[in-house]
Amino acid sequence: AASLRLGVAWASQAGHDGVAVFTCDQPRLSVAHARALVDAFRAGGGAAVASRYEGTLGVPAVFGRARYAELFALRGDQGARSLLRRDPAVIAIDWPDGAHDVDTPADLASLSTA
Repeated sequence: AASLRLGVAWASQAGHDGVAVFTCDQPRLSVAHARALVDAFRAGGGAAVASRYEGTLGVPAVFGRARYAELFALRGDQGARSLLRRDPAVIAIDWPDGAHDVDTPADLASLSTA
């Protein structure tokens, strides 16, 4: 959660209306999906926008200024997914490739054969 807090603090200080949250373990992320998230955020009036894969909401996601305090309050090995789960106003953008993440060498090997 430390990296989330740092990014949110920077976005808040810089006066940004939203903050995008991406992880480095989703190698199938495309520019097109990132743009879809940002476009939906801009069109949605500042609501949270999240990726939907394997029946869940997760990152990549974009959070509006109204969620900064909640993001800043996260601690430990806790990501933003808990915030997405409890917000019925989250705009979901389907992204099946989000289910492919790399946490182990075996995960990386399976991506190269998929």
